[in-house]
Amino acid sequence: MNLIENLQDKYIIICGGKGGTGKTTTAAAIALELAKNRHVIIISTDPAHSLSDAFGVEIGPNIKTIEIKGIKLDALEFNPQAIMSASFENLEENPPLMSDELSLETLSLMMDTAMLPVEYVEGAVFIILLDKINKLGKYDTIVFDTAPTGHTLKLLKLPELMSSFLMKIMRFQMKIASFFSKLKSLFGFESYDIYGETLKMLDQLRKIIEENRKLLTDKKKTEFIIVCIPTILSLYETIRLSTELGTLGVPSNTIIVNMVRIIDPEEECPFCKNLSKLHFKILEEIKRTFSDKFVYIVPFLDYEPRGEKLFQFAKFLRNNNQ
Repeated sequence: MNLIENLQDKYIIICGGKGGTGKTTTAAAIALELAKNRHVIIISTDPAHSLSDAFGVEIGPNIKTIEIKGIKLDALEFNPQAIMSASFENLEENPPLMSDELSLETLSLMMDTAMLPVEYVEGAVFIILLDKINKLGKYDTIVFDTAPTGHTLKLLKLPELMSSFLMKIMRFQMKIASFFSKLKSLFGFESYDIYGETLKMLDQLRKIIEENRKLLTDKKKTEFIIVCIPTILSLYETIRLSTELGTLGVPSNTIIVNMVRIIDPEEECPFCKNLSKLHFKILEEIKRTFSDKFVYIVPFLDYEPRGEKLFQFAKFLRNNNQ
């Protein structure tokens, strides 16, 4: 199966897996290939951004159009944690990262009032970013180069966990809103209902979460591509990630095994022979474990797949190796 052709109809493509497996390279190559026929944006949510390095162009926190060999696409390096502690950042000159109805300032107030853990705050900003990009209505495909597995799963788990949590907070807010309103009136304070406003924001965020949860679990629109390398630790991490994604209902039918040392019968180097045999053994285990998925093999390359060479990397994604 040609992976690039199969992804033509997807709206959200997420590349994830253990750190150091080549997620950024894979995401960048896929985004470039799809940009030949579609309007694409690629977004890095990994705090240790390497998207700029992959494309050979400085990208940063605002949407930037880049061009490689005549192919244009938009790119954005996004850090949920940094965004929360920063001043307002623009995706484009207009509109801002957050809408007027759900600004960073209001979100921070809402989170402080609701006393949400930091992972909820970062996840909420991620979901709002997805919602904002979606509502721009200008992209056929959104490609995410994600942070390593643990961080990614926190973001993907957020919608179902947050919806339940927000309902509890909303009920609590309703109970105490009346008390604080009376207290303010008694001491002659302004009648601004901070708890009522927080309640409204919580409800709005809940709706955004539920809407984007549906998008992330839509088999026709979303695909999570797991990128791994031929090592035992990477295999175990891939199994855990695949299981988690299945539990969350996030579509994941593709595994890319990167940096595989292909067996060469004429190889004379004993170390190289042993490494190739080890990789082949683990590769066979990956195929057995994920017999229900499409597995793509990218060999250990003698060049660095950056810039124009991303097109060469993408060639290995055109035929699966089952």
